[in-house]
Amino acid sequence: MQLQNSQKSGLWNSKYRGLSLLIVSFVVVGVLVITNLTGKENIDILPEESSEIDYGSQARIIDGEELFDSLGGPEPYDSLSKDLFVFAKTAYPEYKNNDTKVVGFKLTSEISITLEDISFKGKYGSSNNDIVVRVKLLKNKRIKTTITDKKTALNVDSSLPSNTSRNQFIGTLPILNDNFSIEYNEADDKFLLSLFSEDSSILDSSIEEASKIITTSLGITGLENAGLDILRVGFNTSTGQ
Repeated sequence: MQLQNSQKSGLWNSKYRGLSLLIVSFVVVGVLVITNLTGKENIDILPEESSEIDYGSQARIIDGEELFDSLGGPEPYDSLSKDLFVFAKTAYPEYKNNDTKVVGFKLTSEISITLEDISFKGKYGSSNNDIVVRVKLLKNKRIKTTITDKKTALNVDSSLPSNTSRNQFIGTLPILNDNFSIEYNEADDKFLLSLFSEDSSILDSSIEEASKIITTSLGITGLENAGLDILRVGFNTSTGQ
């Protein structure tokens, strides 16, 4: 009798283990199916490791190590992450209507580098649409960014932080002329106009020409709004001539 009970118990345990494995298998398959249906992993979350990045104004870029190197360092990389953030907040209600939601962006293609620009594709965490990004490297660690949603053709380049008139102008400097130069002083975040003549007529024409370049590039009406320092190289300050 004990042998029969033992055999029955063993058979029951074997069936129970088999049923448990079957249930676990169903659960695993179910999770995989749900993951496939929802599209991808959740990247709209803070990284596990600590970071100094402000995800309230920058996108979290996933698999961006090669991109970081291609852009040449942290400044252009941070600028691009801010552009990606602004695009997401403009394009998708999931980000637009949630101020605390992290904007995740994952690269989905190889990085293409040409003489003109750096380009790649990616996806946002809350959208399945393919995104095409093109970045042109400018001077003074500035960039020009183009972001396009391939499905909707949405493009808001004029609203991206990197593409402001000021940043684009900084990206063209220095401008060197026989009688003056226009440079960017990163430490003070100001423009520096240097004049290379003691001739008053040349000085006047140089200031006029430089002023036109600066105001036109920045889209302003006067130099008082430009953040400009003027250095008169060789100018006799004691006599004012």
